[in-house]
Amino acid sequence: MINLTNLIFYLILIMSSLFTVSSNSWLSCWMGLEINLLTFIPLMYMNNIFNSESMIKYFIIQVFSSSIFLFSIFIMFSKFNILNLNLLMLNFAILMKLGSAPFHYWYVQIIAGMNWKNCFLLLTWQKIIPLIMLMYNFSFPMMFIFILFNTFFGSMEGLNQMNIRKIMTLSSVNHLGWMIIILTMNETLWFIYFLMYSIILLILILMFNMMNLSSMNQIYFLKNNFLTSFNIMINLLSLGGLPPLMGFFPKWISIQFMIMNNLNIMNLFMVMMSLITLYFYIRMTYSILILLNFKTKWIQLIYNNYMNYIISINSFISMGLLMIISMINF
Repeated sequence: MINLTNLIFYLILIMSSLFTVSSNSWLSCWMGLEINLLTFIPLMYMNNIFNSESMIKYFIIQVFSSSIFLFSIFIMFSKFNILNLNLLMLNFAILMKLGSAPFHYWYVQIIAGMNWKNCFLLLTWQKIIPLIMLMYNFSFPMMFIFILFNTFFGSMEGLNQMNIRKIMTLSSVNHLGWMIIILTMNETLWFIYFLMYSIILLILILMFNMMNLSSMNQIYFLKNNFLTSFNIMINLLSLGGLPPLMGFFPKWISIQFMIMNNLNIMNLFMVMMSLITLYFYIRMTYSILILLNFKTKWIQLIYNNYMNYIISINSFISMGLLMIISMINF
């Protein structure tokens, strides 16, 4: 059964994003952001105290960043307009909405108390508007520091995490650093990166939701179905950018573009931080192949032909870069 109320909110969420992206003034962008906020908050609400807490925190942070954004717009049109101050405030507000480091601590706490469906929306769709607005008002000397912050904090803070939602959030912070640097060089490449990241994340979140996973130690006992375990392992490694999986393809092109733009030091730093993220992905996956088999009561697997077909297709999608590389070589 389709919930008509949720369907209406989803449609308004999509329309508000399209309205903001197609706006030709900062004030209309602010209006689209507010419609997007007021639409996403009811979707977060469920009869759960943790979702309610996340909803309140998200509302407070978004209202605070929207206030800074609106104040910077008023400064822009006033006679006291100071270009550097206005640019700094505007970018701070956008980065706070994105959950960019070092403003990412609210982002981790909110996602830790949400269900997987809302996690996917917050990690993917809700980033489209701020990233495009950041492209309109980009300042590379200022963004250089935030790119380094995102890749560093997203990698280092994920090492001591056991909650899968927090790991996915910190991984998103690391990928955000890559998306911001790509956004300066090529918008088409950013779209390819974002699309591939969203596809891999959608596959993983579908699997985590289907099996009711929330902690890393639950993956240690995930041996009931080899196809399911193999799919989780392949997609986690693909999200980390391990060649020759699909997640490596956008990073490969990004590294080439950074070399062409003489960003060698930043390129080396970002690659090293990506290796650290790949380490805690491997830490989640090696137990699937090494440890013994256990049957657990908390797992909720839906065994039917439909889900088996989806799992098989997802595995082929994640390994699709092998075919792309073969076509490039020919």
